[in-house]
Order: sequence, then structure tokens, then C-alpha cells
Amino acid sequence: HDYHSLGQFHYNALFLGMMHFQDLYNHDVARVQRCDIHYVTPDGRLVPFCSFNVIPELYRDRTQRVYGMSIKDWETITKKKLKDQKYSRNIKKLIEGEPYRRHYSKFFDIDSIPLEDHIKASQRFGIPVIQ
Repeated sequence: HDYHSLGQFHYNALFLGMMHFQDLYNHDVARVQRCDIHYVTPDGRLVPFCSFNVIPELYRDRTQRVYGMSIKDWETITKKKLKDQKYSRNIKKLIEGEPYRRHYSKFFDIDSIPLEDHIKASQRFGIPVIQ
């Protein structure tokens, strides 16, 4: 057994994942008991996704209040600026990379598209670009 055949299967398959989003008006304890998506809180609790967000004052808000910190404190501790952590796409590095070329060369001639058009395509979707 290897994962190569599984990878090949995924090229021709479409995964559909669904989740029942709940709120205070349709919170279903039986469904929560079957939940397979969880948050692990810093104090070690395992909280089902549905409950974490449905009852925010009990789980999400409390956890953020107890374990969260201000941006200023985070920047002081990490010696980093939050604004510098935002993802920016390096188009030239992306289109010259082996995975990009391997996958997209099957659909179009990558080198026939000017760099400016690659940049515009990313910007059209709101992705910050490093030029």
C-alpha cells in the first residue's frame, strides 16, 4: 500500500464536506455528541466545534479573554509586527516553482502569459502581490 494511488484517486474525485452549523435556536445536543471537529483549548479541554461557537460566552469568548492578548503585547513578545505577517504572493517565485509548472502546464503555456497578467489575476482576487 502506498499513498500514490490515493493521490491519483483525488485527481478525479470531488470531495464534498458538509457541516451542520448551529445556533442557540437549533442547538442539537445529539448532533454535538457525534461532532468530529473539535477545538483544543490551551487548558486542555476538547470542545466540539458547534458548541464552541454556539455558546460563545461559555467557550470561545471565555477562552479568548483568558488566553488572548492585545496586538501590542503580541508584537512586544514576538518582536514582530502583525502587519508584516500578512501573506503576500511572490508571483515570480510562484510561477517558476516546480509544483505550479507541473500542474498548470497541462492546461496552458505558462511562459506565454506575461508576468503582468499573472499579477493582475492575483490582484483581481484581492491577493497582495510582491513585485
